[in-house]
Amino acid sequence: MELEVHELLSSYEFPGDDIPFISSSALLALEALMANPNIKRDENNWVDKIFELMYAVDNCIPIRQRQTDLPFLLTIEDGFSITGHATVGLLPLAELSMACIQKADIQRGMVLAKPGTITPHTKFFAIVYILKEEEDWRHSPFFSGYRSQFYMRTIDITSKVTTIKNDKDEEAKMVMPGECVNMEVEFILPVTCEQGMWFAIREGGKTFGAGVNQSIVE
Repeated sequence: MELEVHELLSSYEFPGDDIPFISSSALLALEALMANPNIKRDENNWVDKIFELMYAVDNCIPIRQRQTDLPFLLTIEDGFSITGHATVGLLPLAELSMACIQKADIQRGMVLAKPGTITPHTKFFAIVYILKEEEDWRHSPFFSGYRSQFYMRTIDITSKVTTIKNDKDEEAKMVMPGECVNMEVEFILPVTCEQGMWFAIREGGKTFGAGVNQSIVE
């Protein structure tokens, strides 16, 4: 099993041979901790494995550097009004009170930003990977003109694939499951997006593709 995962990671150009694997049992570690909440290192093999796992996480996964020097931008996840108070825009870890703005004026997917720092767009080029049938999704191709839901930040918007190109930059008529292609995407409404932004493609409530915005068209 471990060898198969190493090979799978390497096939997707991850450093499969360098990624540590720690085998343990969260259930047995929990049972040991419940039996002895003051348990220490080297007193239980299952608990030691959890410590080893977290040590590997701390050393192998870099801490994301927040870009605090960039202009303000807040993505709206939800909005509601409190009687006697202003409209509030919600994110999982943030709230922003907005006076003189009605609840109907904001909705999920919008952004609050410094004027002039970001603009809405309707078309962009992207590189996209489509899941294979054995990855539990598509078993049939789709063609130019295909419409689906694109998820960026907190917005979920219907979009149309207008152009498809293969890895040789040659125009193609369709995308097969498991392919990585370049495509031009057109939103049904203007969306605030930027070059380098990641997105997911969904159909029937499931994600079947993922990509990154390569360049803005208009």
